[in-house]
Amino acid sequence: MALALVLPTQAYSAQARSLDRVSARSFAVYRMLGNDMWPLQGLGQMRRNSVYSATHEEKAPGNVPVYWVVNRIVNATERALLVSELKAAGVRNILYTSPPLPAMHCLSSPTARLLFAQAQNSVRNAMLEHAKTEGHEWAVPLDGNQFLPKGFYATMQAVFRQNEHFKRVAVLIPMLRVRQEQRADVLNAGTSVHGILSDHFTKGGDFLISEPQLALHTSRLASRGLSFDERSHYGSNNKASLVGTLCRRTGRDRMSLSTRCCEILGANVGVGGLSRPATWYSGGEVNLRTRVYDITRRRLARSSMADSPRAASLALTNPPGSGGISPMLRTAVLDEAKRLAGQCGVTLRLFNYPAEASLQHKIATDVRVRMHYRRQASKFLKLYIEAYLKHSTKPDNATCLKMTRKVTLVSIDPDTTTEEQAHVMDVEMERIKANITEEEVNADTPESLTGKVAESITGKEE
Repeated sequence: MALALVLPTQAYSAQARSLDRVSARSFAVYRMLGNDMWPLQGLGQMRRNSVYSATHEEKAPGNVPVYWVVNRIVNATERALLVSELKAAGVRNILYTSPPLPAMHCLSSPTARLLFAQAQNSVRNAMLEHAKTEGHEWAVPLDGNQFLPKGFYATMQAVFRQNEHFKRVAVLIPMLRVRQEQRADVLNAGTSVHGILSDHFTKGGDFLISEPQLALHTSRLASRGLSFDERSHYGSNNKASLVGTLCRRTGRDRMSLSTRCCEILGANVGVGGLSRPATWYSGGEVNLRTRVYDITRRRLARSSMADSPRAASLALTNPPGSGGISPMLRTAVLDEAKRLAGQCGVTLRLFNYPAEASLQHKIATDVRVRMHYRRQASKFLKLYIEAYLKHSTKPDNATCLKMTRKVTLVSIDPDTTTEEQAHVMDVEMERIKANITEEEVNADTPESLTGKVAESITGKEE
């Protein structure tokens, strides 16, 4: 039996569809480039993945600017290499955060310094402000390590046109994590989205969507008093709180009309596979298979199979060799994934190069492992910050008195760290890494999540 899965959110009015002929909407794409969060990420991962994307992605159309935003990167040598290699790859629109990292000397609290060095939400808000100042209606502030597949810009242009009818504030963009190292002959400017989706099923038949990226209408978001919470740290679902606000339900089983594609949160699975209330969202994985299974089962119950419960049950049963998912359900999941990609866009989260290579698959597929190593990475970054402060130049008192926490994006690099200072920092950071590797990483058992990993998951955060 062929199943044509049609969700309520898939239906669009004739008036909305006619907006495909409306003039193009102005938007800009921003790509955040931050610290390699060791040991979750290996040294040079941000540089490696960013240069890969700049080299192998489909080029943006001339009317869509793409800005590569260099956040406050503690490793001064890696920062210089990142900028140099992006320029060598043909990237021209590079922006920098201001105040620069040396202003961290003006802060006394280790917690404040850690937030200053990462500043993800402050930079996201700065991206929105920059887009609005430059006259763009929409901004797409992407996380680091992203790859944009073929047709991304055309899809988003169509999405923004259609959203004019509803005056929407935001669009959720599904993000898929790659589970194998990207290769140019497989993932390139000509790779179709449908091919990517077909290969995304796990061996068990799951189809996992990670915390979505966002596209935001700059003036509508501001008029509602919404922004990213700048007090929220890396690893604490700092983007998820805004996603949850944008997709807050307006009534029984009704997603917010102000944000497109909130339905992907409907199958949200919390950390450790725990179910959460429908009105609650805090990041984590979304298993599209779960959502589609429930809808398919209800449709079968209303179809001709209703008179034959056994036939309906067999249609969703996993036959031998099916990879853990029935052909009918796999087709339905893939159809829904294609629909989401066409109506919301899709991005890929490129390969992780963790300190311990054997962790890669766990990091790509297990939210608990990522949670643990994010916490560890924040602890380790605090030690790197101490090395940075020890060997970098402190601003004078007058500069510190005038310092503002508000982030702006500038085209001229404000960082003044010298090569000599960077070299000394490298030596110190390598020493820290060596100590951490011996004391922390080698003691973990990620396969079973026992020992320190399990303790980190169930215990208190630092």
